[in-house]
Amino acid sequence: LGISFRYNVTLDRVSPQIQCDSEVLEISVKADDSALLAGVTAKDDRDGDLTDQIMVQGISRLLTDDTVRITYVVMDSSDNIGSCTRSVRFTDYERPRLQLTQLPVYSTYTTDNVMADLFESLSAEDLRDGDISDQIQISVQQAIDDTEIDVSVQITNSLGDSEVVPLTIVIDNDGAENPLVTLDEYITYVDVGSAFDPKDCVSTLNGSPSSGANPGLRIDSQVDTAVPGAYQIRYQYQSFTVYQTVVVR
Repeated sequence: LGISFRYNVTLDRVSPQIQCDSEVLEISVKADDSALLAGVTAKDDRDGDLTDQIMVQGISRLLTDDTVRITYVVMDSSDNIGSCTRSVRFTDYERPRLQLTQLPVYSTYTTDNVMADLFESLSAEDLRDGDISDQIQISVQQAIDDTEIDVSVQITNSLGDSEVVPLTIVIDNDGAENPLVTLDEYITYVDVGSAFDPKDCVSTLNGSPSSGANPGLRIDSQVDTAVPGAYQIRYQYQSFTVYQTVVVR
């Protein structure tokens, strides 16, 4: 006596559907994934509501107008995958910033040693990524009479946005040991249209706190806060020289 069975199996080949309540989401650049998922829902014809299983699959590089494209994915119980993409605009986005608070004046070293010392003095912050100092890259542009070296410092965040800052470092044995001029910082960021006076950046002159007037100090500056860009200021006191980079943006 033979017994046979027949099974009717209906394969699930229908992917779940993801929907967004708006074409563009506007949020802070510091927002986490939960904020990126705001207004996104998912449904499946068999599993029902899958909204709580949606994941952020990827974020594009930064586009125009502080906008990125975000891809969302969700999977049903049959391993069918649904996805969708929408634009996200960061309302408070800023490019990453470089910081240099140590005097960029060095004793007579080889170029490699100078670059190593400069690298140790630099740091970088990004609103989204936090400390990204380990991403700093330095390239030598030009050496001038063995006393000054023009370099380019670059930092790139996870959105692919780069900040490139020119620096001039000085090779001065006496000046490195006994600097006649020090500044509060050697890379300064200034908002477009704001007031800026390089005298306010001077911390000490000839070993004493800055008085504001600073007689004998020569400052050569072409900073124009009406025009975005990177500018360099030359501070000279007697035989000592130090440079500051001002980024207007």
